Amino acid sequence: MEFTYELKPTDLWNLQKHAKEFSSTIKRYNRNTYVLITISSFFLFSLTAYRMDLPIPLIIIYGLFHTFFWAASISPLFIGFMYFIKSNNVRRQLEREDFFGEYKLFMEEDGLTVKSPLKKKTYQWNDFIGKYETDSYYFLIYSGKEAVIIPKSSKELDDYLKTYIRFEPSTINSKRVKIQIILLIIYLLSFFISNFNEWTDPLHKIKADTAELFVSFEDKSNLQITSSVTQEQIDKLNDKLISVPATEDNLAEKFQIANWIREAEEQLYEDLPEDQITRTYHGEGEYWKIEDYRVKVSPILFRTYEGIMHMKDQDTYHADYLMTEFHVVFKWGKDMKIHREHRSSKIKGDNLNELDISSKSTGEFPNNREELDENGDPVTFEDIEEIYVIIQWKGENQDDLFEEKITLTSEDSKGN
Repeated sequence: MEFTYELKPTDLWNLQKHAKEFSSTIKRYNRNTYVLITISSFFLFSLTAYRMDLPIPLIIIYGLFHTFFWAASISPLFIGFMYFIKSNNVRRQLEREDFFGEYKLFMEEDGLTVKSPLKKKTYQWNDFIGKYETDSYYFLIYSGKEAVIIPKSSKELDDYLKTYIRFEPSTINSKRVKIQIILLIIYLLSFFISNFNEWTDPLHKIKADTAELFVSFEDKSNLQITSSVTQEQIDKLNDKLISVPATEDNLAEKFQIANWIREAEEQLYEDLPEDQITRTYHGEGEYWKIEDYRVKVSPILFRTYEGIMHMKDQDTYHADYLMTEFHVVFKWGKDMKIHREHRSSKIKGDNLNELDISSKSTGEFPNNREELDENGDPVTFEDIEEIYVIIQWKGENQDDLFEEKITLTSEDSKGN
């Protein structure tokens, strides 16, 4: 018996879609890819949670939460999408090779012959390793890379084929794909909602993390840090706060958060061992006098606090240029510049013509860096050879640039 039909790219796509259900090779590849993506997602999100300084139980919960959505939705959808791309490329390649077009089937009791635009081939019924039926097609699988696609076109064809072949049903669970898409939407919505405040307000997350430093954040006039606060937490919050550009809209809030972080830091200092030391430095030169410049050294940090610098014998002094640069020299020869301030009338926004520099802040080094000696141990005051400041200034409408170096000395006082 002879049947003629037109084979189209959509017919091949129907075979490719159902092949995911009955091809052991495709199922094995998809399964391995699925397992790899799922395990990788758990480790990736757990690592993300670890970098967020979450406790171990929350790290596991965070990793499992995201892994669930990846395993139930994103991974299978991604695998399906990649399979679609690969299948589409195959169809295009076959289309260029004139694979599609008019096909003729010649069916006998012992098998069938398929005549395509490219070749003619005869198969025995027992040659087919898989025989599947869908609502619109019969698929006869000859090998992992070869199959006969027969669109359902007449009852006569159906009856003839089923006389010699017992077909297995092949179905695609469309509900499963819909559920995966719904889960993906839920996941994306939860991600968007949880990050919305941070996207619209970069300070939102920093403020929330700052609140966690304290036992209660309701009464801000009587804040007390929790027993688990570490210097590393405070340093990271300082770094995050510094990374947010200051604007007219967020300047006040950024300043307030900085004060809360400093409050937590100062309370942490109070609980440190006796080797926590703060020394107040002073110095005087021909033109300038430095007062109350504090340096704090402990096993976990090296930082300074702003003091006051006065221009001697000047009630007011207007400047076009001012630069201050503070240095610490260690006994092993290292000269470390700890902070520098530079202002000039040539810099946009610096109105030095209206600035009185006769008395001003020295500035400070707030970064809480860990400074180590030659042996890799935290520095102490005994390691400091000298602390000095270089001051350069130019008076209003003056050409001469003045410079003075002042060495600062300590009162050797302990405590805050």
